[in-house]
Amino acid sequence: MSHITAVKTQIKDIDALHAAVERLGCTLESGGEIIGYYRDMGRADYLIRIPGTRYNVGVVRQPDGTYALHADFWDGSVERALGPQFGRLLQEYAVEVVTSRARLQRKFVRTERLPDGRVRIRIRG
Repeated sequence: MSHITAVKTQIKDIDALHAAVERLGCTLESGGEIIGYYRDMGRADYLIRIPGTRYNVGVVRQPDGTYALHADFWDGSVERALGPQFGRLLQEYAVEVVTSRARLQRKFVRTERLPDGRVRIRIRG
């Protein structure tokens, strides 16, 4: 069974991805080699660097303009940092997209992070 995963997403806004990645304590860099357990996994347009591990996550542009996330989940470091199947990262990305679009419309945005991991966003104006 393979431990290398590619997750197709609806990521289109790299600025929102950058903010989400930093909120999770990681960094987003311009492209390079995707590093897995035993080999390089190809090139990516952007790389998410996870502190404390040599693993990274490749952000690879797809023909339809969206991005897929490529990673090796073998040692658990990617899941610990970004959530199972990138769930925490995708949640933070969605929060960033919603908040930035609401602010562009001159709306007041309040974000509340609940103890169970959910995020409540209130938009007024």
